[in-house]
Amino acid sequence: MTWGANGTARGGGTYTCGTEVTISASSTRDNRVFTGWSGDLTSTSSSTTVLLNGDKSVHANFDHLCNRDSTFPRLQPVQAPARGDHGS
Repeated sequence: MTWGANGTARGGGTYTCGTEVTISASSTRDNRVFTGWSGDLTSTSSSTTVLLNGDKSVHANFDHLCNRDSTFPRLQPVQAPARGDHGS
């Protein structure tokens, strides 16, 4: 199991064939987020199980939440219609 400097992954090791192993990943940096597993496992859940029916290689992927030098997207609130007012 591999991961970059942006997070940690737990659950790697040597197991008996046929064992179901729980693996998990978490970010170690405030501006990073776990985005998924790649390799012999494809999942976006930070905690998942892997059936070891042979050697497996998985990679925990992380991405930037935002770059502090970047322009942030704008959010414009939209007012919900009043109850009973569904437009015409």
